[in-house]
Amino acid sequence: MFKYKKKTVEVLDEVVCDVCGCSTKIDEKAGVCEYAELRADWGYYSDGLDGESHRIHFCQKCYEKMLKLLKIAVVNIRISDSFEELTRFLKKEKNKIVSDAQQVLQKGKRKNAKN
Repeated sequence: MFKYKKKTVEVLDEVVCDVCGCSTKIDEKAGVCEYAELRADWGYYSDGLDGESHRIHFCQKCYEKMLKLLKIAVVNIRISDSFEELTRFLKKEKNKIVSDAQQVLQKGKRKNAKN
């Protein structure tokens, strides 16, 4: 025998942009929201924010404005990119990082050799 009871469940209805206050809901019936989230989890060495977690939600317009303020470009990887393309990109970035690290080590060795 099945026994049923009614439960009240809280579900996400919409995400509001923390910059301009607009709703990010794009499909009222499906309840679909399109938004970006900036997340910060502060640790022991932060300046007065120890243990705090911050979440900031952006609508697309505010997100695009925020991107223009960045000094370093955001890497754009589309969900539709194939796994092979993503793997090639990550290998290239890994090789670049390894190469940069090797150059730093070589400079350090030369500097130590001179001393």
